[in-house]
Amino acid sequence: MLLFDNMILRKEIKIILLLFIFVFSFGFLAIAVYFVFLGQKNTEIQLETQLGSHFPTKDLGEYIFTDWGGDTPSDSLNIINKIVSWGYKIPSSPRSIDTIIIHSSYDVLGNNPYSVDGVIYEFKIYGVAAHYLIDRNGIIYHLVEEKNIAYHAGRGKMPDGRTNINNFSIGIELINTKTVGPNEHQYKSLIGLVKLLNSKYKIENILGHNQIASARKTDPWNFDWQKFNEGIKN
Repeated sequence: MLLFDNMILRKEIKIILLLFIFVFSFGFLAIAVYFVFLGQKNTEIQLETQLGSHFPTKDLGEYIFTDWGGDTPSDSLNIINKIVSWGYKIPSSPRSIDTIIIHSSYDVLGNNPYSVDGVIYEFKIYGVAAHYLIDRNGIIYHLVEEKNIAYHAGRGKMPDGRTNINNFSIGIELINTKTVGPNEHQYKSLIGLVKLLNSKYKIENILGHNQIASARKTDPWNFDWQKFNEGIKN
């Protein structure tokens, strides 16, 4: 009888130990998940603070009219496909594209503000993207297919009163900071890319991000519209 009681006692102790291990493991896992989530939120808060008004958003640039001139230099453009898996949606019907929005972005978290991977990583954190990204060497990175709606424009209004600007626009990001504007390589690639897009779509409007959302956006920074428009005409 005593032996039987001891066996029952050992069995109960094992059950208690197993329950303790389970509760401890579950609690440790819950704490780990909490700190991972907290770290992500802190990163987002840090980004929001550092990026300020220029960062593109999921929510839904003076009005620029241009005379198109010259040939489309598509053969001279260095375009690299780097399609992302976030920051866009597939439209229910084909898009009618007539607008280009020009942005500025840079890597605020890393040691190199001109890092392509750093900028794309920040886009991923926010779940946003532009169709194209132009680095300091003039290399064009294709991030989102033109047929898809990229989350780049944010809340804004066109001069003709239209909203939901993401639906009918192409977003182009230039990598430059608030103190250092685009360089010659970037202007050349931007002009060539815009001409290429105009050969595919009837582009009627080219605007800066600040021109559609002046209350909350300031980019593209230090952008030379005169240089850009002259390049478009040539």
